[in-house]
Amino acid sequence: MKGELDVLETQLKMQREKLLRIDEKVDEIQEAAELKERELEHERQSWEDKRSRIREIGRQLRRLQADRRREENAYRNLQIAIENGEKHLHQLRNDLLEERRKHTENFEAAGDFESKLESASELLTRESYRLEEITRSEAEVARKVEQLQALQDVARNSIIGLEDILKQNHMQLSELRRTRNDDLARWGPQIADTLSFIRARPGQFRVPPIGPVGALIRVKDEGWCKAIQLAVGMGNLRAFIVNDENDERSLRTISGNRVSIIRANMLLPRYKIPAKQRAPSRLVAILDQLDIENDTVFNALVDHAEIERHVLVKNLEELEQTAYNPSVQNVSCCWLPDGSRAYLRHGSRVFRAPPKNITYLLRRDTSATISAKEGEVREIEEQLTHQQTQYANGQVNLQRCKDQRSNISCTANEVRRNITKLKLEVEQLRIHVESFAGGFDSSEWEQLIAVAETELSLSKEELDAKRRNMIRLAEQVSEMEDNGRVNPEEGYGMSDHPQSRIEEINALWGSVREQTARRNKFESKVKSLESRVRARKTALRVAEEELEIHMAEATKLCEERVGRDQRTSVELSDEIEAINRRLKSERARHDGMNIEAIEAELLKMRAKYAESQHNLRKLQEYQKLIVAGFRSREKSYTEAVREIKRSANMLFGRYLAARGHAGELVFSTSERGREQLEIHVRIGDHRVAVGRDSSGPSNLVQHTTVDMRSLSGGERSFATLCFMLALGEQMDIPFRIMDEFDVFMDEANRSSAIRTMVSVATEISHRQFIFITPLDVPPLKQAGSPSVRIQRLEDPERRGA
Repeated sequence: MKGELDVLETQLKMQREKLLRIDEKVDEIQEAAELKERELEHERQSWEDKRSRIREIGRQLRRLQADRRREENAYRNLQIAIENGEKHLHQLRNDLLEERRKHTENFEAAGDFESKLESASELLTRESYRLEEITRSEAEVARKVEQLQALQDVARNSIIGLEDILKQNHMQLSELRRTRNDDLARWGPQIADTLSFIRARPGQFRVPPIGPVGALIRVKDEGWCKAIQLAVGMGNLRAFIVNDENDERSLRTISGNRVSIIRANMLLPRYKIPAKQRAPSRLVAILDQLDIENDTVFNALVDHAEIERHVLVKNLEELEQTAYNPSVQNVSCCWLPDGSRAYLRHGSRVFRAPPKNITYLLRRDTSATISAKEGEVREIEEQLTHQQTQYANGQVNLQRCKDQRSNISCTANEVRRNITKLKLEVEQLRIHVESFAGGFDSSEWEQLIAVAETELSLSKEELDAKRRNMIRLAEQVSEMEDNGRVNPEEGYGMSDHPQSRIEEINALWGSVREQTARRNKFESKVKSLESRVRARKTALRVAEEELEIHMAEATKLCEERVGRDQRTSVELSDEIEAINRRLKSERARHDGMNIEAIEAELLKMRAKYAESQHNLRKLQEYQKLIVAGFRSREKSYTEAVREIKRSANMLFGRYLAARGHAGELVFSTSERGREQLEIHVRIGDHRVAVGRDSSGPSNLVQHTTVDMRSLSGGERSFATLCFMLALGEQMDIPFRIMDEFDVFMDEANRSSAIRTMVSVATEISHRQFIFITPLDVPPLKQAGSPSVRIQRLEDPERRGA
């Protein structure tokens, strides 16, 4: 097999040598062909250079011909311009003669133009005086319109206030009529339901609540009902009394937190008030005018209303003697029958008139109260009708003044147009008169004729230059045409020579292809021999592997030791000793335990591992439940937050609309994950022009203010107040306090803000609002609601004042 392999390798070597000789011959033929191609390319390049020179001469010739045509066109245009200039010069001379003739004819009419100028100037002066008078009248009418508009605004605000007061009085009158024969209903619509709940659930209370307090007391002399009701307070009169905190919580639950509650020990007996702790016996206290059968109600009014220290007096003189006398002890306040009160506060005398629009509920018979309320309603209706009539008349007068202003404005515009026409006419007449003042001035015409003659001479000179340039271009074109003629021997005498060269090169490339085919044939033979050599080498390697296998089997069968491991007995003994030492160390590491003990310990550890795995799975399941609950709560929280944002945004826009404004609260999240809030406000009179078009006027839209600092003080304060009211509605708190909310507001924003707050507080009657302000609050006084109480603090005492 090896001999056959050597023969094949010898044949392969011979074929490779032949292949190399063929490659050398192919390279020689290729070099000869490339040399011929380079020579042919050189000749072609020379021929192309000559053709390029001919093309360049042609381009120059075409450029010269184009220049010649342009010069010819310019020459013709100059000829036409010269003809037109001569006509224009002739026309100017004729016009000069015509103007001289007209001047001679019009010189006689100069007196007529002067008389017309004088009359037009007088008429212009009269129209100017008339315009000044109309302008003054227009200014007076405009001031009158502004005054009437201001009065109408005041009247409209007054009508709105009266309508609100009338609406409240109608509601109070309806409530009085509805509760005329019902002692409980007069104290509130929820009182009867609350008492029914208390009677239906007696087991929920340690001591059943009692109330309302106002239904459990009687006034001995009903002439003092106003004073006593104001002194005790509607909050105490409408309240229920509970024994402890548990009963209070139960009552709030069943009543929906809609009633007032007083907590007092209902198991105590009636207080015994010593003389030194109450008003002097010569004075009539509220305690003396009340008939209270229930001891708990008595104790509650003593604790919360100080009925033993409030004194009732019949006239103003007695009021001043009692209230402003420091020697009178245990007197908190003195009251007149109409509800006026007086007291001393830090040494200062204080007098307070009774509030208006108060419904007095302590009277047993409310007929008088209803009659008084009906009279008050009729009075307000009469005032409202009078105000509306005045407002309607004012609107008529205002419209009449506006029409008068419009008519005056139209007249003024017409006079201005007449003045403009007269000024133009006067200027034209003045020009005519000045032109007739002297002789005929022909300098302008002569100047125009001189300019025309100069331009005409310049055009003729340019025409001569163009003619000379055309002659020069014609000579250059003729010379270029002579130089551009091609010699046939020089341009086309080499047509046969390149063809022979091409045939010779093609023959050389044919030889290259023949030698390449022969080379490919030998390459195929070489590849065949190489494949045969690889097959023989593979067969030889397989035979060697089989030989190795047979030798290994023979070694196993033979008695002679032919193994690779040639270690001695000493080396084997050392290895056995090392293994024993390792076994001993392993036993010591396991505390001398045998295999059975180690297996038992392994089983025990596996049991603990299984238990740990079981506990881990339980914890993982519990974790999944926690995660699911967290995600559910997170979803609910997200929905609640979204609803709060929507509600706050809606209320913010609603409160702003009270002043004709609009706005929104924009909630967003920054890149760092922080919640952000932007307040966008569109003030009603802040408008900008958009969509400006030449075909019509621009549209005015409200401008959106993003930066609150760009608003005025009143606008910013009102927007902030609306934001706080909208935000406060989202918090479930029993009371809200706003301190000095209106100090930076103008009167219009302040009135609107107070009306908005009163409306909000009226809608949410189960919450308490406290407004603190250093200014007067007429809108609150006009509201006249029994749920509104105004407390004025005394001015602070300052040293040296």
